[in-house]
Parts: sequence; C-alpha cells; structure tokens
Amino acid sequence: MYQLTGEHAKQATAPETDWTTWSAVIARHRKLALGVAGGFFALVFLLTILTPRTYTTEVKFIAGGHGGSDSSSSSTSGLPLLNALLAGSGAESAQTYAELFQETSTASKTIEELKLNMQPAQLLAHVKVKPITDTAIVGVSVSWNNAQESARIANALAKAFIDYRHDMVADQAQVALAYLAAQLPQAEATLHQATTSLAEYETSHKIVDISTQTQQSLTAISALEAKRAEAQVDERQAGAQLSSVQAQLAGTPPTVAGGQQYEPNPVLAQLQTQLAQTTMQLRTAQEHYTDRHPTVIALKSQKTQLERSIAGQTSTIVSSQSTVSNPLYQQLQQQEATLRAQVASYQTQGDTLTQQLAALEPSLKELPDQAAALTALQRRAKLAQDVYDELQRKNGEAMVARSSALSDVSIVQPASADYATVKPNTLLNLLLGGFLSITLGIGASLAAEVLDKRIHGTQDVEQRLSLPVLASIPLAGPKQIAALPWLQSLSIESYFQFVTALRYASSTRLKTIAVTSALPGEGKSTVAVSTAIALAETEPRILLIDADLRRPLLHAKLGIRPTFGLSDYLVGKASYEDIIHTTKHPGLDLLAAGTRTANSYRLLQSEEFKTLLDRAGKSYATIIIDTPAIEPIIDAAVIASRADGTVMVIAAGETDSETSKRALGKLHSAGVRNILGAVLNKSNPQKETNFNPYYLDVDERQALT
Repeated sequence: MYQLTGEHAKQATAPETDWTTWSAVIARHRKLALGVAGGFFALVFLLTILTPRTYTTEVKFIAGGHGGSDSSSSSTSGLPLLNALLAGSGAESAQTYAELFQETSTASKTIEELKLNMQPAQLLAHVKVKPITDTAIVGVSVSWNNAQESARIANALAKAFIDYRHDMVADQAQVALAYLAAQLPQAEATLHQATTSLAEYETSHKIVDISTQTQQSLTAISALEAKRAEAQVDERQAGAQLSSVQAQLAGTPPTVAGGQQYEPNPVLAQLQTQLAQTTMQLRTAQEHYTDRHPTVIALKSQKTQLERSIAGQTSTIVSSQSTVSNPLYQQLQQQEATLRAQVASYQTQGDTLTQQLAALEPSLKELPDQAAALTALQRRAKLAQDVYDELQRKNGEAMVARSSALSDVSIVQPASADYATVKPNTLLNLLLGGFLSITLGIGASLAAEVLDKRIHGTQDVEQRLSLPVLASIPLAGPKQIAALPWLQSLSIESYFQFVTALRYASSTRLKTIAVTSALPGEGKSTVAVSTAIALAETEPRILLIDADLRRPLLHAKLGIRPTFGLSDYLVGKASYEDIIHTTKHPGLDLLAAGTRTANSYRLLQSEEFKTLLDRAGKSYATIIIDTPAIEPIIDAAVIASRADGTVMVIAAGETDSETSKRALGKLHSAGVRNILGAVLNKSNPQKETNFNPYYLDVDERQALT
C-alpha cells in the first residue's frame, strides 16, 4: 500500500522536471511544435520570396597615399598651400575620409554624371562607408536592385571622391595662378623700363664696365634685393591663399553630429520588480484561497496591468547625444595656421633683408656720380629681371599643380557586379529559417509543458504526484466506441487490470476501498461503478456505496430509483435492510446516497457511518465507496480515513497537477495514509506506452495505427 508520508507529501507539492523525457514532451505537444515550426518557416519563406532582391557591391580605396614623413619630404613644391595640403593629408585617418566621403558634393557629382533622378540624401541612403580597422583602406558599398547598377554607382562615387580630393589641391593652385596673372604684366613692364633706361644711360655715357669694387657692391646689393623681392612675392602669394582658406573656413561648421549613448530603462526595471512581487503574492494567495476570492482576482488584475505596462516600455533610453569635430573644418584650420606661419616667416625675412640693404647704402654714396647712376640703373634692371623670373617660375609651378594635381585617394579594388552579394539569400534564409523553426518548435513544446499543468499520461502521475498508476482507463464513450469499436474491449480489460492491481496493492486484504478525485467531472463515479461490476464478475457479494450525499449519481448509472439511502440510515429514517438494493449485475448491490442533505460532513463523521461499514464488511467481500471530490469539500477525506485503501481518479488531459497536489495535501492533513495509487481515466491508448494491442484483431490493429 502506498503511504503518503511527510517525504512523499513534499514530493507531491514540489514541481519536478525530468529533462531525460524531452522527447516525450515534444511528442506530446507535437501539434503545437509542428504548428509553430511550420508557421515560422512559412513566414520566413514568404518574406524571402516576397522581399525585393538587393544587390550590394563594394569598391575599396586607400586614403592618405601621400602621407608620411618620407613622402612629404620628397614631394614638396614651391607652392606653400600645396605643401600644406600634402603634409596635412598624411595625418588624416581612414575615419576622416569615411566622413568626407559622405559629403553631398560627392553624391551630387555622381547623380549628375549618371543622370540619376534622386536627391543626394536619397543616394547616400543606399551607401555604406566603412573604414577597415588598423589600415588606411576604406570600403564603400552600394545596395541597389540591380547588380550592374550597384557596381556602376559604387565606381562613380569613388571616382567623384577622387576628383573631389584632386580639386581641393587644384583649386588652391588656381588661386595662385589668378594672383600671378595679375602681377606678371606689371613686372614685365617694370623690367622693360629698367632695361631700356640702363641701355640708354650706357649709350649716352659710353660706359662699358665698372670697377671691381663697384661690381662687388652691386652684386651684393642686387642679391639682397632679389631675395627681398622673392620674400615679398611669397608673402603676398601666401596672403592671397590665406584669404581663400579663411573664406572656406567661414562656411564650414566646426562640428557634426556624433553618436548616442544608451542606458537601461529604469522604469522597466521597476515594473519588472513589481511584477515579480505581485506574482509571488498571487501564488501565495492561490494556495490559501480559490480563484474567485477577491484577493486573487485583485492580484490577477494587478499582474495583467503590470504586464501591459512592461510591454509598452522600451528596454533602453537615450542618455546622451554627442557631437564630433568636423574633419574638413579641422583640416582647413590646420591649413590656416600653416599659411599664417608662412606669412609671418616671409615678413620677418623681408625685414631682415631690408636692414641688410640699409647697411650697404652708404658704400654706394662713395662711388662717382656717374658710377652711382649706372649702379642704380643696373640694380633696378637686375631687380626687375629677378622679380619677373620669380613670377614666371611660380606661374609655371602653379600651372603644373593645377593640371597634374595629385589626389591623396586611389582605388585598390573597383566594384564588380560579378562579386555582388544578394539579400535576402534564399538558401541561407531557408537553412536558418529551418533551424530556427525547429528550435522554436521545440521551445514552444517545452514552454507548453512548463505552462501546462495538466496530467496527460502515467509518467506525469508518477513524476508529478509520486503515485503509482494502478490502471489506465481509455476514453470509451459512445462516440469513441462507434469510431473505434475495439475501445470497449480495451476498457473492460483495463478494469480487470485495475481489479487485479487492487488485490496486490496491499499486503493485507482490502475490505473497503474509497474512490475519489480532486475535482468533479473526472470520472470517479464511472470508475467506481465499473470497478464494482468487474469485481462482482470475479468475486460475488460486492457492495457499492454512493457516499456523495450532495450530488449522488450511482443510482442513475445503475438504473435504480431507491426510496431510502445512506443519509436516511444515518439520520435514523431507514433500516439497514431498507437501504440495500440489488442491481441487474449479479453479485453487486447498491447502497444509494439517499435524501440530499446539507450537513453531510457531520453524518459521515458520525459513529453510525463507522458501524454501517463494519456491518456491511461482514456481509460483503469488498465495499467500493464513491466519495465526493476532495477539492470542493472535506467529505472525501473523512471517508478515506475510514476506508482500508483510497484510489485517486485522474482525468488525462483535464486534471491539473497543482490541484491534485492540493487534494493529496488535504488527505494528508486529515490523517489519510492509505493511498493505494491512481487510476488514469480518459486516457489515449495510442499514447500510453504500456498498451499492448495483442488481443486486437487485424482490422482493430490497423484502426489503432
């Protein structure tokens, strides 16, 4: 006999999960698993088929090709701004070029070249620029609905960016050319006038040469004046370029939008804490009250409101938004500082040369007037020639810089339609969809198993309630038998199996057996009647007692209309002989419930009920007592405490394990220690592993499979 000891009582109320039975769990919820898996896979398939194809091609270019100390030293020119650009580009990172690439000027030029009907912002929405970590390489990918068009746009964008960087150098050379174009005619006129004046003076005074001392002084002064003139030209040129850079700097914003930082939503965490507390309070209330109790209803409502509030919250919030320095603005600032330093250097150099010339002026006054006049003319002619030559040289350098300006960006891998990546990838999506579908199907089965507290099979009874299963009774109603005729034979065989199990359930002979269940409607009365009939066929003199004094059913099931019953005997209205009724089943008598009464607990607790059981035990071999359900009222516990053994009836797929545990706890609290086991009623024989179709004929076996 199964004894509901304290240890077993704990097992009956503590949830148990045997992870070795996953396959059985999945098989039990296979319809749900197949539905979830099939639905998700169908969704993935439809999205994959219906989503327009996007082709992505990538062009890679290397940025800052002229950077570095070695290259900068070997590629300097006579144009100060060109030197500043070449030196500044070497200090820029790949991230800087990635930011510059997304300027609208590059997109506008690409749209104009390819004749695209869109705005620059729309084109840039299809472009993704990603610098490769720890390298000077930048990848530019373009996503389009056509592979060839994607490659064409990617290559056009790269070319436009190269031209943009080229034009930055060429534009500065153009500024120098404009200045030199204005200075050259004036310098040429000055040179022509100085040369003519010198020639006329030498002709009129018939001068062929001057003294060595005069020549040396003239050479020294001329050299100083030439250097001063060159410094002045450089100063004016650098000043003009400085003005151009300052104009660009005034129209460039110093900062651009940066990234955002996120942090967990504190409101969500608070709501989740409240939900956990409410859930704990609800579980505690459900252990003490029914679901209709105001406290339980209020806690359920509060839990629902919290779950809705949590569903409406976001997991993170924006904590701060930062701005970053504009790389183009920083570059122009760097150029402005370089040009300011150059202007200051040229001014200092010119002032120094002016002081040196002032120191040599007294030596010229010692020359004869004729020599002095000749010297002055020669000086003027030499100065004009030097100025003109310097302007010509710088004009040539500016023209070369404009026509062959070098870009600091070069393509290392052009975009190709042959290597375009396609999204969505049908094969990959279907493979991932299949894997995720299986995973979700299994997850849904496990979640349903965790959430589903119903008892489905013998394994659930043994694991969750720690009760041995004495028999598994199939669901064999009129509809089921009409569809599967062999179910009636199987049901009868199951009851004989139950009768046999009762004989060996205890080491002592069981005289009185109470049949109960956790809730009404689980089939305990049907099990009690059928068990009594099966016992009567093998062992006559069986008494079936209907002890459910509030909702009696056995007399109707057996087709008897008794005048008196158990309640009438217990209150003294009928004698023992008046309440015993024979049935149409040989060897089986019925003691009906009798007149309904509201005080059934007192009657069943009385000494008269115990005396009745003792007297009936002398006349009958076995007494089967059909008790009320345990959960609504305590009558079953009183009856079970006076029976030799108690059987729990559990409806497969209907009985909740938590309810059954509470029912067992009530029996334990009433001092019941004679739990024989459980009968799994309304079971599906095709799902029960202990069902053997040996006695079925061929047609019945085929119907079963």
